[in-house]
Amino acid sequence: MKRRSKRFTLLLVFLAIISPLVVQAQLVQPMLAKEPVADVVRKAQTEFASDAFLTGIIFYRLKIQSMETSLDPATGKATGWIYTCYSPSRDSLVIYFAFKVLNKLTVIPSPVGVSIPGLGGQNLPELKEPYVDSDVALQSALNGGGGTFLQQHSDGRVSEAFAYFNPVPTPVVPRGTVWMLRFKSASDSLSCLINGVTGQAIRCGLPTSVSGVSRPHGLRLERNYPNPVVSGRTTRLTWSIPVEAAGGRAILEVRDVLGRHVATIYSGPAEPGVHQADWTPARSASGVYLLVLRSPFWKLTRKCLVLR
Repeated sequence: MKRRSKRFTLLLVFLAIISPLVVQAQLVQPMLAKEPVADVVRKAQTEFASDAFLTGIIFYRLKIQSMETSLDPATGKATGWIYTCYSPSRDSLVIYFAFKVLNKLTVIPSPVGVSIPGLGGQNLPELKEPYVDSDVALQSALNGGGGTFLQQHSDGRVSEAFAYFNPVPTPVVPRGTVWMLRFKSASDSLSCLINGVTGQAIRCGLPTSVSGVSRPHGLRLERNYPNPVVSGRTTRLTWSIPVEAAGGRAILEVRDVLGRHVATIYSGPAEPGVHQADWTPARSASGVYLLVLRSPFWKLTRKCLVLR
């Protein structure tokens, strides 16, 4: 389990290393999320793979000693953004961090390595125009409930923001480009989902708000129950995402032993908390299957046995 979350930890270490260097000097200039996109994609296509494309934009609020990254609610600008780019030919993801110092944009690959491989042969969807920038998305979130949250919590902040294309609609997240913004205080949090194309708020206060669920201490994909499961009957899948591993988009899917996609159980925000979903394998489908839970920063796998 520790190995599986190592990449995410390394990313945080990377941010911890560079943040004091740029923040302490008070030289960082906040910028909108879309400003570095062209430079990031160009760098990925030059240094990583020629077919690389943008899959996500992420902001995390990180506090290192007395310094912290921030996203200004008044402008939608952040002191640093994270970008994920995917290469179909390499079936791998690369992560970049972008910030601006003295009007000069800097794009740095994360120390996770050259790439994060092993996404199972299923292409990640591209985040492409048209989609609104972080200022529009944040304003909609403020109007939808985020502004009230900040007024009610003196220590409230914008803790996370991320944009991605969701290919599989769920009861929580519709298909299409979306922005997810999370407001957080010491005692509560509020998540707002924004239509990435129109900039209109879809909802605020998602069911998986930190205030309404248990708070797991580790990243886990539990053994499904029952296991084995008889084909045509339902088995319950449970997974846990701690606050430090939340953010971005999570996918829970079923694959056969050859890695071929069988079913998508969940596709949506990697919200903190304990989550559950059901899967009913086809009556003719017997054998060993893989339950795969992944985000841009981590990946968990468990085996499931289906019997006729």
